[in-house]
Amino acid sequence: LLILAREQKKDNIIFRKHHIVIENHTDTITLISFKSGMKYVLPEIRNIFNQEFLKSLIPKSVSLDIRDLPDLIMDELHIIEKIIALFGNKKISIIAGKHMGFIIASSNLEDTTNLFLSLDDYVAFLKKQATTQTT
Repeated sequence: LLILAREQKKDNIIFRKHHIVIENHTDTITLISFKSGMKYVLPEIRNIFNQEFLKSLIPKSVSLDIRDLPDLIMDELHIIEKIIALFGNKKISIIAGKHMGFIIASSNLEDTTNLFLSLDDYVAFLKKQATTQTT
């Protein structure tokens, strides 16, 4: 139990220090999750979204997962739009969760990205897209 408690404490410290989590689910899918308000994410953006990282994502399906953001306000939405602009013409996806309505009402991201309410919706989209490309 002591070992488990120490591991949990270490995981909690790591979680608090990292506001952006990047997961490569497969060779073709990358999920970028934002774990706290965008004001905490902003200082990490320059370090993470560099040219080499963006080039490595060219052949992949990329999704921004903002479901864990506590609240989404206009200033944070503008930061998300700037992050999306870093990808140039590449159409990326956003897993919005409870923020879907705000995004649709306050921006035109539904025109430039693929918007999803849940991770399951995104996975279903990728499966459908894969079957369409193979046929």
